[in-house]
Amino acid sequence: MRHLPKIPTLALTLLALLALPAAARAQPGPPPGMDPEELGPPGAERETRERIRTMRAVALANHLNLDEKEALRMNAIMRRFDDEREQVRLGIRSHFEVLEQASRAGKGEKVDAKKIDAALDGVARGQERMAQLIREEFDALSKDLSPVDRARLAIFLREFPKEVRKAMRRQRGKHGMRGGGGGGPDFAPLEAGGAW
Repeated sequence: MRHLPKIPTLALTLLALLALPAAARAQPGPPPGMDPEELGPPGAERETRERIRTMRAVALANHLNLDEKEALRMNAIMRRFDDEREQVRLGIRSHFEVLEQASRAGKGEKVDAKKIDAALDGVARGQERMAQLIREEFDALSKDLSPVDRARLAIFLREFPKEVRKAMRRQRGKHGMRGGGGGGPDFAPLEAGGAW
């Protein structure tokens, strides 16, 4: 059975991608399953995000033994869904900010129940949309794949963000930097409507 590339391979690929042109790195939103805080300081966030996306495309192509045409097709699909997921993620995050603010209200302090209900509804709708996007992306990516490759794709999409987070934590540790947070409800596992 084939496994994802080991961390050193991922780290080397990440370092090799330092030379990407700035225009190629100007993509919004973190990769699926990643919290923007994990990407480093705001100036480095966009660059890191693009490296991870490129690394994901290369790793997926290797994992499924894709030819160049199929690898480019899958990369385009993943990028399109990354952008859609980012919009949903930002909406969920803004609804959680409302809920966090309301949760800090003191005993007996007035809170706007309609605002809280709207935020709760927004979170639920966002998580439902996230789950729908995940399914749509998987369907688009797995089109024309064999059953075995569909299974490999599902495992890859679940494991890749974990591997990247491990590599990033290890890299931060080498440089004495503190790591970012580890996702929240908007980055929950698939069962909760988050990314693979």
